[in-house]
Amino acid sequence: MSIEIPDHIKHLYEDKNHPIVKIPNPVLRQATTPITDFSDSLQEFIDHMIYWSYHGPGIGIAAPQLGRSLKIIVVDPEYGKPEVFINPQILEEKEHIQIEEGCLSIPGIFGMVKRSRIITIEALDRYGKIIQKTYSGLGSIVFQHEIDHLNGILFIDKAIPGTLYAQDPNIKDQQNNAREENDIHSEASLSKPQEEWDT
Repeated sequence: MSIEIPDHIKHLYEDKNHPIVKIPNPVLRQATTPITDFSDSLQEFIDHMIYWSYHGPGIGIAAPQLGRSLKIIVVDPEYGKPEVFINPQILEEKEHIQIEEGCLSIPGIFGMVKRSRIITIEALDRYGKIIQKTYSGLGSIVFQHEIDHLNGILFIDKAIPGTLYAQDPNIKDQQNNAREENDIHSEASLSKPQEEWDT
């Protein structure tokens, strides 16, 4: 899905020096490459990902969001305890829920998405060791959001119709953050804001 960014949040997309890439940068839609070489340069890039996941600010990030088409994600639902997953895959999913999501690459846009509440995953850690883990709740949601990035999928592609809305996260008084009925021109219309998180 493509969307038209409303005027009142376009400034969130104008910092060309910020390393987190924003839509419509094509790297966000490209297929990613599996990691086979765990070099020093890879470790430096992983540290870069961890830094920008936290300072984004967000609770997760994928390599394409920093301009690299690599199968690496960082998941940090506990704010300060980042986990790195390389070549990740979901082995099992259970129980569907709906949750509001945002994205560091689509700032100011939020919407409801259907996700699995419980997942079992397999990946490599940053040094190539195999990991298997079961996530539930927010950790599960963040992992699914980030692994979508590795497949060129954005949360707006999965947003429940009628739930996308625009909101400037820098404005504290949301009543003064006016939104028009046609703020976002897509197959989804606007809804009232709820609590959100960015990855």
